[in-house]
Amino acid sequence: MDMILKLKKLKEITKKIPKKPGVYIMKDFQDKIIYIGKAKILPNRLLQYFCPEIFENKSKYNSVKTLKMVIQIENFDYIITNSEYEALVLECSLIKIHRPKYNILLKDAKGYHYIKATNEKWRRLRLVSRKENDNSMYFGPYMSYFSAKRMIEEACGIFKIAVCSKSFDSKSKPCLNFHINRCSAPCAGEISIEDYENNFKNALNFIENGDENILNKLKNDMILASSEMQFERAAKIRNTIFALEKSHQNQSVISNKIKEQDVISFVCGDEKICVEVFKFHKGNLFISENFFFENSESLSFIRSEFIKTYYQNFAPVQITIDGEIQDHKLIEKLLSEKFNKKIKISIPKKGEQLNLIKLCKENAESILNNSFDNQSFGIKNNEKILQNLAKILNINKIPKYIESYDISNICGTDNVGVMVVFKNGIPLKHAYRKFKIKKDFPNDYASISELLGRRINRFKNGKYDEYFRKIPDIILIDGGMVHARIISEIVKKNGLNIPIFGMVKNEKHKTRALASEDKIIEIKNNDEIFKLICEIQEETHRFAINYHKKLRMKRMLGENIF
Repeated sequence: MDMILKLKKLKEITKKIPKKPGVYIMKDFQDKIIYIGKAKILPNRLLQYFCPEIFENKSKYNSVKTLKMVIQIENFDYIITNSEYEALVLECSLIKIHRPKYNILLKDAKGYHYIKATNEKWRRLRLVSRKENDNSMYFGPYMSYFSAKRMIEEACGIFKIAVCSKSFDSKSKPCLNFHINRCSAPCAGEISIEDYENNFKNALNFIENGDENILNKLKNDMILASSEMQFERAAKIRNTIFALEKSHQNQSVISNKIKEQDVISFVCGDEKICVEVFKFHKGNLFISENFFFENSESLSFIRSEFIKTYYQNFAPVQITIDGEIQDHKLIEKLLSEKFNKKIKISIPKKGEQLNLIKLCKENAESILNNSFDNQSFGIKNNEKILQNLAKILNINKIPKYIESYDISNICGTDNVGVMVVFKNGIPLKHAYRKFKIKKDFPNDYASISELLGRRINRFKNGKYDEYFRKIPDIILIDGGMVHARIISEIVKKNGLNIPIFGMVKNEKHKTRALASEDKIIEIKNNDEIFKLICEIQEETHRFAINYHKKLRMKRMLGENIF
């Protein structure tokens, strides 16, 4: 249907809707929900979308994102409510259920997490995504994955709780954690079950009540042990106190008078908005998080959408933000009723709170400027650089979408491969992928062949994610002409026509040229192209090395890495 005719039809439907508050639900041609919003007066809000005159003058839309959404709308539903506040509550509920494409959603898809104290002889702490009916003890939910992870690491390290999956019924050699004083080594019989259980209870007390209560208890236990001439036990308790005090010092870099609050700043880039969240517990900065969104709406709207989405399972009594927020009082009321306590959203104008906002904003600016999704690695005019790259490589298509591959192993062990993606000369980090090479062998040609073969199979099999279904403009691999020739044969056998080039390194392991199947192409005489290829090579190598190190460390320690 012609777009203007479609909008006219939707406009006529809109005029018949009662002038009351409510929620509107936009749908595409597959009847899939793509956006959910609330309005004080439904028809007035909907007419802003379904106006042919606005569509003909597309600059009148408040963002490109809105225009794209309007083009996809085929139909809509609406629900009338008694008040704007009821509409807000309903909107939040429906967004949480349907997670529509065009609503502002948190990209941190790890969800909510719990700390689980297992119900076994030698108890352990685990990070889990949901509670189970297994008689274990659970703490949470934690809105931040990293917050829960850090809490487990702190508790296990301070109180020397085992983090491995070993059976402690028979003795074995202790792992590295014992030797660096982060585990009591029940696997080697270095601690009795009674002492281990006492340590575990202290760890649970630390998780539940923080360090102040447990510090007082430990100091009393140390005095008691010393008075009973149990000097070895007193020394162990003293060491635990030192570890706990050191942990407290590390967390107290920033403190403020308001004991429980979140401080949030929003910083706009050209295409992205970075949101930084400082979380304070007992007056100390406990952890920070950051999120990215498209810079496609007003800041007051984005602040509102973020807060409604972010605070699903818990909210502190004060949320301090850096500017005006749409529906300020309504959202305060929503959160207060949701969590059954008075919650205040504050916009500071002076003093300590304003200084915290400034510090939070400074962090957000740094993260935005240095994030892979927003920086161009100092390369200006990327389109022109890519055009010149196409000329040098003698290919017809400008390489706007580049895939780069590398492998990493030590003498064939922990053999891994990675796929790194650059789009328009900028890393597309969420498209990166990891592979475990199936066989451990020190054969680069066989490993890279397996890696590319598996990547092509995932392209041919439609069930894999969208980035495996893309065909890159060129493929770069770590190696020379032989590598390029081998991979070219694999690609051609699968009926694909993708230019393959090896990134040739010098004796210092830095890229100096590109290699096709039959020749070396020098790139040093073009500074911008040389810089781009070097950045691709270094980023691919970094990603491969980090993945390899993680697997190797996991194997060496014989433990779960949180």
